[in-house]
Amino acid sequence: ITFPKIVDIERDAFCGCKALTEIEIPKGTASLGMQIFDGCENLTNVTLSDSLESIGDFSFRECAKLTSITIPASVKTIGAWAFFDCTGIEQVYCQATTPPTVGFAAFKRSDNNPNAVGAQMPLPLGCKIYVPAQSVEAYKSAPGWSDYATNIVGY
Repeated sequence: ITFPKIVDIERDAFCGCKALTEIEIPKGTASLGMQIFDGCENLTNVTLSDSLESIGDFSFRECAKLTSITIPASVKTIGAWAFFDCTGIEQVYCQATTPPTVGFAAFKRSDNNPNAVGAQMPLPLGCKIYVPAQSVEAYKSAPGWSDYATNIVGY
């Protein structure tokens, strides 16, 4: 799907859409609403606009086939659980030199252990978060980002 110019894409717009495989968020879009692509299990390719400022809570939760995401430098806020249980994710590229505010469990996954209700595990094994080289320490020490310190590397 390629959108025309849009400012905000509201909550649940494509939630659970199993047929969605690729999406391009157009220039001019400022925010992605809560749960916008939640459960889009076949989503493999996402292109975010460099005008995007906010990624809402649960935006890409359970997008299991998403392997890589580039978060533009314009993003100031990544909501809680935004990429939770994206079990296929291998690479996150965050282009901002100043770490965006990141919500609780934004990049974590569930442990699928029925005896550990609500437990979260770290990122999928081997996943790396790439940030500008000069910003590595800022990300590693920033609230929320520090949860992923061992996964953060410079580019």
